[in-house]
Amino acid sequence: MSTLSTARSTTRPTPLSLVQRGLLMLIVFIAVISSPRVMLLEVQPLANVPLEFRAVTVALPDFVLILLLLATALRLVIESNYAERLLKTARRLLRHGLFFWIALLVWMGISSAWSPAAIMTRFVTVHALGGLLMALVLADLMRHEGAHGLLWGVIISAAIQAVIGVAQSLNGDPLGLGALGELPRFSYDTDRFFRAAGLSQHPNYLGGYLMVSLFACLLITWQNWTRPRWRWLGMGLATVCAVGLIATLSRSALIGTGVGLLPLVIVLLRALDAKRRRLILGGLAALTVIAMALVLIATRGDVVTRFFTAREFFFNDSWREIQRNPILGTGAGALMITIDTHGSDLIDVLPVHNVYLYVWAEAGIIGLALFGLACASILWLIRRNPALIWGCAFLAVCVTMLFDNYWWAIHPFQIVFFWVVGYWWGALEAENGKAPSA
Repeated sequence: MSTLSTARSTTRPTPLSLVQRGLLMLIVFIAVISSPRVMLLEVQPLANVPLEFRAVTVALPDFVLILLLLATALRLVIESNYAERLLKTARRLLRHGLFFWIALLVWMGISSAWSPAAIMTRFVTVHALGGLLMALVLADLMRHEGAHGLLWGVIISAAIQAVIGVAQSLNGDPLGLGALGELPRFSYDTDRFFRAAGLSQHPNYLGGYLMVSLFACLLITWQNWTRPRWRWLGMGLATVCAVGLIATLSRSALIGTGVGLLPLVIVLLRALDAKRRRLILGGLAALTVIAMALVLIATRGDVVTRFFTAREFFFNDSWREIQRNPILGTGAGALMITIDTHGSDLIDVLPVHNVYLYVWAEAGIIGLALFGLACASILWLIRRNPALIWGCAFLAVCVTMLFDNYWWAIHPFQIVFFWVVGYWWGALEAENGKAPSA
């Protein structure tokens, strides 16, 4: 289970590459803070539809993404060899899923031809394109100049959010941090316990973010296993993220974490002797007991309400649109506008809480196939690529997408999604020995 090489990078960083590196860390640092949003254009005045599904809005990480793309464009102009270098990286990544992502974006753009809200379709396509370009820049930076602490952007942010989330859970209410983006308790939330949301819009969003951050901590810990101080720092931060994850009580993130960790546990058990296997299994059992105790504390003992009540997937409205046009879909970004157009109820409506069905509804079976192939191109390599830990992080994301839609439907988290993809590409190139990275 080797990780990224610690050898020196072969290309000396330039001032603009350092700017890119800083912006990439800042993007993933603030992406969890999904409010406030700046509304540029309201496409449909639908009071019963959430703002992000009926208007062109820009969130905090979007502004940083724009700065990153501007810095990249400036570097293309100033540095004579950067364009050729970026193009070579793109060509290498075509066989690792980039082709399918490009095809999906092209198809999303084409869907504006039949979308009832073409401006929304164009906007969500451009937004996804920005995320994909960010992933390419990230992969190229890692390939030629090394990782150099890029993961600390998500790790430090997650540690802060986890501490805030645990404090919220113990307090049983928000902490009054509205100026930093914290939202008040939802009007429909009548549970005895309070699910930690940190500074994000929803506890599930924070759960997914902490889930990815947990794998980032594990990767940092493994990279620094022979350096005791850094090793214990990584393990300590992983513990903080894990406790924060439990405080969110996000069932999808907890399941995704468990599935994502499974390949790592199997690899460890196969690699160790019998005595150490028993030690690992005993440690896992102890951690499970501790996690269950923390769940009892977070739920105030009301475990049944949180974990054994029915999960609302908001399936019916979206499935109706899939049945109307299963081949082409409603058009990217137009699902909720279409649902409201066909519906007659004035109650609040939401899209299906499953990314794969969400993509099917908006981009049709063709879009779903391209999205599935793009994800599968990463998952397929987990079984034989040495960069196992981050591959398992992406596996955890794919599992949570079965139960929640925020990784694709909520734009700040779509950026995190492409950041995970970009880091995988960079790790893949480093593990293949094409570029050393720290």
